[in-house]
Amino acid sequence: MLRAGFWGAGGIKRIHAEAGGWPRLVQLLAETAVDIFNDAETSEHIDPDLLERATDEAVEFGDTVLR
Repeated sequence: MLRAGFWGAGGIKRIHAEAGGWPRLVQLLAETAVDIFNDAETSEHIDPDLLERATDEAVEFGDTVLR
């Protein structure tokens, strides 16, 4: 279960904005952020730097979806 504040201040809004509201891309970005968070094991929530990294990685993964 996710703790309150897991996505950080404005995290969900940023995910939707970065993905342009496309459901598959919202899911991909959120999933990538959670994967990075779980691998890091050093944070208590998604911070802006982690979300930026997730955005970069999701763009690479999503390239296939868009083609």
